[in-house]
Amino acid sequence: MGRGSIIPESNACRRMDRFSLRLRGGVAAAVVLTLLVSTLRPDGAFGATITHTTVTLSDPQCTAGAAVGNKLFLASSRSLEVFKLATGERTVETHPAQTGTLAAVSLGNTLMVCGYTTGAGSQTVVDTYDLSTGLWSRQLISGGRISLAAASAGGMAFFAGGSDLAIGSQPYSDFVDIYDSTSGLWSTAQLSQGRIGLAAGSAGGKVFFAGGFTARVDGVTIPSDVVDIYDTSTGEWSTARLSVARWELAAASVGSRIFFGGGSVVGGGSNVVDIYDTATGVWSTASLSVARRRLAAGSADGRVFFAGGVPSGSSNSTTLVEIFDIATGEWSITQLSRSAHSLVAVSTPDSAFFAGGYILSHGTMTQFRGTMDVFTVVPEPATIALFAAAALGLLARRRR
Repeated sequence: MGRGSIIPESNACRRMDRFSLRLRGGVAAAVVLTLLVSTLRPDGAFGATITHTTVTLSDPQCTAGAAVGNKLFLASSRSLEVFKLATGERTVETHPAQTGTLAAVSLGNTLMVCGYTTGAGSQTVVDTYDLSTGLWSRQLISGGRISLAAASAGGMAFFAGGSDLAIGSQPYSDFVDIYDSTSGLWSTAQLSQGRIGLAAGSAGGKVFFAGGFTARVDGVTIPSDVVDIYDTSTGEWSTARLSVARWELAAASVGSRIFFGGGSVVGGGSNVVDIYDTATGVWSTASLSVARRRLAAGSADGRVFFAGGVPSGSSNSTTLVEIFDIATGEWSITQLSRSAHSLVAVSTPDSAFFAGGYILSHGTMTQFRGTMDVFTVVPEPATIALFAAAALGLLARRRR
């Protein structure tokens, strides 16, 4: 597969970056940075510009995020930072959490957050924020755990795997807590393997929990290649296998396809991207240009982004962002504003957000990265002109 090149952004495209130009108040730190542009596609259609903006966060220690309705939420153990997607306006709200490596998911008009800890251990709670009322509520789940994975599909939210600090790091949990928004009821299921460091996502009405590690034996991590799959249309579970067993991988979906990229293997990082197409039931693979672990993945307008992480053999985090265009099958490369691993990734139809994370330098975590990078896919001016011409044509026909 070929790799794209970065070329300067045009003034017309810069004016079209809705997110960067509408940022107000506390988000005035947004700055238009590097841009990546695709040219005419092989099928003759016009391409698009990917604009890149940055926002300075009020709380750099966010560990989970989700988009709900017209808002973007970033959750930390201390606060909830909320951005209006249309305007970029920001508010910071109190968050009923303690500490922990959180997992967040959107479900309809609500945000659900799990993975808290206190001095007594992991907490058996999920906090739910209702966008319509602006109120929090708290519900109990089957067991407290941290570093779990979360996903939603078919009106259901899933919280799977993780570790319970109250009983020590092992054995890792195989529990899946499931909330059905239609019935308002909770239920439980089990993964085929208890594990931590797994990736979760959804595509085509199915929920996926991939990879992770099952144990540490004599200081050696035992990775998993298992993918547990739940079909929301049938209510049935099945399993598949990654091409390479690994943990600390990243997941993102576009259309009927879900991508599992990078991750940790014994002795370093992985450059493998496992791809499953729910429409055909076929698995395939691709490769990142740099093997890395603790990366993040997001998607926007037919493109998958793999951002940050720690390259194999390196003791520093990276700024690398690799972008796969499913329409052309081509890869391109750009950069984050600052290097980081363990970023919080949030996707909307036209933008991929990468927030927070940790800066690793010479093997030491030096600081939290208090920045959010926003990559927005914007149609090229020629494409917009065609749309405008078509609209004018329709209006002229109606007047006749």
